[in-house]
Amino acid sequence: MTDFPRILPGCLMVALVLTLTACFDGSDKTKGPNPPVARVQDHIIEQHGLIRNDEYYWLRDDSRQDPEVLSLLAAENQYATDYMAPLSGLQDQIYREITARLTNDDRSLAINDGSYAYHREFVPGGEQPVYFRTLRNSNHKSEIILDQNRLSSGHAFYAVGSWRTSPDDKLLAFTEDTVGRNQFRLRFRNLDSGEFLPDSIANVSDSIAWSADSRWIFYVRQDEQTLLPRQVYRHRLGTPVASDVLVYEETDRAFYTTVSASRSRSLILISSDSIDASELQFIPADQPESAPQMFQRREAGHRFVVRHLDGNFYILSNRDAPEYRLMIAADTVRSEPEKWRELMPYRPQVSLTDLEVFDRYIAVGETEAGLPRIRVMDRSEPAMPGHLISFPDPSYHALLAFNHDHQSEVIRYAYSSLRAPDSVYEYHPGLDHSYLLKQDEVVGDFDPVNYTVERLWIDARDGERVPVSLVYRTGLFRKGENPLYLEAYG
Repeated sequence: MTDFPRILPGCLMVALVLTLTACFDGSDKTKGPNPPVARVQDHIIEQHGLIRNDEYYWLRDDSRQDPEVLSLLAAENQYATDYMAPLSGLQDQIYREITARLTNDDRSLAINDGSYAYHREFVPGGEQPVYFRTLRNSNHKSEIILDQNRLSSGHAFYAVGSWRTSPDDKLLAFTEDTVGRNQFRLRFRNLDSGEFLPDSIANVSDSIAWSADSRWIFYVRQDEQTLLPRQVYRHRLGTPVASDVLVYEETDRAFYTTVSASRSRSLILISSDSIDASELQFIPADQPESAPQMFQRREAGHRFVVRHLDGNFYILSNRDAPEYRLMIAADTVRSEPEKWRELMPYRPQVSLTDLEVFDRYIAVGETEAGLPRIRVMDRSEPAMPGHLISFPDPSYHALLAFNHDHQSEVIRYAYSSLRAPDSVYEYHPGLDHSYLLKQDEVVGDFDPVNYTVERLWIDARDGERVPVSLVYRTGLFRKGENPLYLEAYG
């Protein structure tokens, strides 16, 4: 499940300290604290036909228990604290100004998935989220399925990577990290009794998928040194982890392996992706003990994204289309790209970035001239141009989001701009209209109507045209006279 990221005050302070460090050069070295100096020790490494001396290799401590390394880190932290001490008052002031804009009512939008709607809340006094579910189309009260405040008790660090409810809605599988290395443990909770199952699997990634009968879970083991997800296993609940079955092993370290369920939950998808190649295998979710079937083998330069529904594969592919095109393939021709049928042609000026498939509609995320767009087509007769969702500002960010129910008659997307806080809209294709579902509140006197957003183009010295997103307080704008805060990237 996915929901809004939340910026915690602690995270704001980290960003604040980094910013202030850049502003405070500490040029008076005679009055500032003395930085700790790590000792040097020769360590010769022969790698890739080269020989080099890494004088600080001794700082590597995979156990995180070496007294000398820990002492040096503590000294570095104390040095940073002492160095920033002259700015502590300013830090506190800016921190208060930022947190004064935050609301204490932090509840995510409900996400429909199967028989339930799921949402997340931050309860008063809690630093971790609590996840709830509510039976759809009923008057039942919400029930807690995962309380990270309780789970984090006793841990210096705690985070949940992902969680999935079983198809029968009785069990919850979730991955947790208690060290901060994205090295997870897979655990299970009985949602009827609230008890945690004895099944527990360490050293896994955060990608998991259930079988259709809710008796098996697929997960990916990590390499103990690199933490690269490499081995897909199948675990039957109630059996020893030692008896888990290896389903697939990735031997090429350039590839990252994940396991997931198709949106319809009819397939278990095993994906292997590198910078320039994709490979996808699948297992029918109702045949969890069967061997993986190949959808498309890896091929240098060929990357693709796949959605599956009603026996068809919908594919964003860059084969003969560097910026991708949309294809469809029946199961019988899935491994023969030359027999895939084109639904959306390749357009050199348009990059296809995302895809969602519903019972009635196909929604495609695309980008042109640096601006994102969402195009919606009828699934029964997909044809260009379809409908482009309209957005209120000339410069903005928008993407498909929170679409977990393929039976939905509406399409959700996230939207924000230089004057619009993070928002979630619901687009009704039949009405060609979007309705606002939720928008982050900005505490204080902020009103977006007081600001103007423009998108301009300037000619660079090399002849390229560069887009510029501009926002200003409408009533204070004086052409050619206002100071400008400029950010640039590229």
